[in-house]
Amino acid sequence: MDHVSSQRQRPRPRPVVLVVARSPQAVDAAREALGAQHIVLGARSGGRAIALAAQEPRPHLVVLDEDLPDMAALAVLEALHGDSRTRDVPVVFTGTQATFDRLCRFVGCLADFIVQPVGAEVLKARVRLHLDLQRLREDLRERECALQREAARGAGLEASLDAANSDLAAIGYSVSHDLRAPLATLSAFASSLLPEQASLSEKGRDRLDRIVTASRRLRDTVDDVLRYCGAAHAPMCIQPVDLADIADDVIAELGAGTDTRFSVEPLPRVRADRTMMREIMENLVGNAIKFSACRADARVEIQAHTAGELAQIVVRDNGIGFDMGYRDKLFRLFQRLHPQAEFPGSGVGLAVVQRLVTRQGGDVAADSVAGGWTSFSFSVPLCQPAWSTACAADRAAGGTLR
Repeated sequence: MDHVSSQRQRPRPRPVVLVVARSPQAVDAAREALGAQHIVLGARSGGRAIALAAQEPRPHLVVLDEDLPDMAALAVLEALHGDSRTRDVPVVFTGTQATFDRLCRFVGCLADFIVQPVGAEVLKARVRLHLDLQRLREDLRERECALQREAARGAGLEASLDAANSDLAAIGYSVSHDLRAPLATLSAFASSLLPEQASLSEKGRDRLDRIVTASRRLRDTVDDVLRYCGAAHAPMCIQPVDLADIADDVIAELGAGTDTRFSVEPLPRVRADRTMMREIMENLVGNAIKFSACRADARVEIQAHTAGELAQIVVRDNGIGFDMGYRDKLFRLFQRLHPQAEFPGSGVGLAVVQRLVTRQGGDVAADSVAGGWTSFSFSVPLCQPAWSTACAADRAAGGTLR
């Protein structure tokens, strides 16, 4: 019996849901709605909620009402996000429409928002969705850690990678079928209401817009997860690849309509998979454009250096940068260093870059200087090691400005 099959047959413990509300009736209603399939813990104050969240059994999800007797619900949310034991626990916030606009700074730690009054079916559906997504994230992180341990041991690496790729393919299959189907239904029903939008109240139109936007965001997240899984097991075709052609295509596509200035040094021909090289370039150049767009003099540079039989490609920008203390998190799945509201994204792109580069025998690195340049680099085998001599004169001239 394979690893994935044995995991699916092993019963999972019931998820723990912590419900935080001033009203005992609200806690009881949540227990009635969720108790059949979940362990429901209740807290009627913010202090009690923070204490329960840090104890065993730890909650898998928190449903937090904005009306609490002892402290602001936003303070509870901030405390949960600031504690390493509860930082990754998704929080579904329930409150008034007016409260929603004040939650922008919590977008990185807030999983969902339900406008009151909250119906039992809506609560069950949202809890089920976020617990499924949380389990998916945990499965992928566990698989990533397992792969790293196997790589460190060095024994049986090829067989372990094959098994891991099979597991990721199975996870991808599960995501595409188990999550895409209800997501497609949600999107279809929401879209079917758009022709009737004019007849809705202003509040109704706003809620419909939020449903459509949220379903699109979730669809993009599912697509990114599938893209990450595909990066692990997609077949490779190693051949001579002209990186200059790829850079030109990517800049023409992603740079259109922006004020960003591009400077590109002569780039080498490398031995790699062309499709993977294009995806790597798209992710790195796209990130550079996104995070430098806030500057009137936004610039993106692509450079190339050689070291033996390897080429090192550097994509750098003069944008917002990142705190070097968090550099180790950059290439982890679902890790984001900037708020979603300011810089949209799922936190998957750099994880895909690392996986694609690693599969082709290279390595990735990142560096950022406060008030200066931010650089992302990757290495890849050269097709012609003598390239650096042939292009030395061009590189001395400073490359091309676009």
